[in-house]
Formats: sequence, C-alpha cells, structure tokens
Amino acid sequence: MALFLLNSGVAMRRALGRRDAWSAAFVAAATVLVAALLATVRAHERARDEGRRGLLKAVAWAVSAALTAMFAHRVAAISPGPAVAALAWAMAGVTVAGGFVCLFVHGRGDGAGVVGGRDDARPA
Repeated sequence: MALFLLNSGVAMRRALGRRDAWSAAFVAAATVLVAALLATVRAHERARDEGRRGLLKAVAWAVSAALTAMFAHRVAAISPGPAVAALAWAMAGVTVAGGFVCLFVHGRGDGAGVVGGRDDARPA
C-alpha cells in the first residue's frame, strides 16, 4: 500500500508539474477508488451479517465498475481511431457485466459455481 501511495503521489506531482489538472484529478480519483475498493473488500471479508455482506459486495462492484469506466475513458481518449475506442469501451462493458453476473447472478445465495465460492472450500 505504501508503494501504491508513493507511486500515486509521484504521478500526481508530475501531472501538476506539467500543469495538467485533468491528469492530476484522474490520479487522485483512481487512488481514492482503489483505496475504497480495498477497504470494501476487507470489510466484506470480515462481515458476518449476510445483508451487510451483500451491500458491501454491491459497493465493491460499483467501485470496480467506476474504475473500469475511468480507465476505458483514458484509453479511448488516446486510441488511434474510433474503432479502437469502441473496442476499449466494449471490453470495459463486458468486464463490468461479467463481474455483475459472477457476483450477483451465477450461484446466487450460496456462492456455488463461482471460483473461490463456498463449494470450492469443501473437501472432496
């Protein structure tokens, strides 16, 4: 975590040194979202109440979707053409939708069928 924060600080300082406020804001937002994602996943792992776990799972998915959209926007902005930009957005959309299906649709309730789900922990 210390290396991540140090790297983010260096990236923000470089962006501000170039007087690139948008890049600095992007670095700051991404840093906050990654920290929030890590905190949410940790809270989810420690939560005992199923209702709270479900809420934390939804928050983690939303934060990861926001991060995915932010990075897709950056990649699409520097892509060589509209086809590559569309491909970046399509890949981001598939990633977000796949995460939703894995977390909320597939193996609902008991974690069955999801890698790392409760069925994977049972001895054969």
